[in-house]
Amino acid sequence: MKFLLLSISFLALVAAVLGCEFGIGKRKSPDFPMHVLHIGKGPVDDPQNMTLTFDYAVGPDTNDELTYVAFEVSEPSCSFSGIESFESRKAFKIAISTISPVREFTGSATIYGIRWAVPN
Repeated sequence: MKFLLLSISFLALVAAVLGCEFGIGKRKSPDFPMHVLHIGKGPVDDPQNMTLTFDYAVGPDTNDELTYVAFEVSEPSCSFSGIESFESRKAFKIAISTISPVREFTGSATIYGIRWAVPN
């Protein structure tokens, strides 16, 4: 758990400094892109700080395992918080926020995983 918290802190620093494309988890064979989520806010008249929240869980009747999630947002710098539940490999929730006020904020999450056979 301590390693996970240190990793999250490091990723937040990297995302804020290098731009806001990052991922959680680790790709492994035979994973594949299962879903792509797109969300956005705006445009608004007056610039403001905005937050996008990605919240995903596999269906209860599947035997899917999440391996990696790649995030990309429209702003070159951002911060993120609230990574929850990814250790279970069944769900995740993350909030990504702008560092400075913007008129519009969009993002995507590409979800990679393995679809194991459902036992009979």
